[in-house]
Amino acid sequence: MRSSSLHSGRVCQHSKTNERTEGYARLTLEPGASKFVTFGLPVDQLAFYDTELKLVLEPGRIFVMVGASSADIRLTGEFKIDGKGKMPVKKRVFVCPVEVR
Repeated sequence: MRSSSLHSGRVCQHSKTNERTEGYARLTLEPGASKFVTFGLPVDQLAFYDTELKLVLEPGRIFVMVGASSADIRLTGEFKIDGKGKMPVKKRVFVCPVEVR
């Protein structure tokens, strides 16, 4: 049994840098076999509650890391959320869709 997990870290104007697990998949591989794992991270999953307890998304750089665990990162990348100031988010998203093929 193997696992693949997606982690994110952020550097935003109003929040401190943090890392969290966004999604994971468990898969069975025969020796020498490989599979592709695709994470479809919804941007609203990166929202958080600010000091006024409002669900918001902040502009900034988001770092993503993929590995067997947070201690075994094998791939990194980043993307940027553009905008000015905190952006309200209507609904909290907890599930990151994962496809294994």
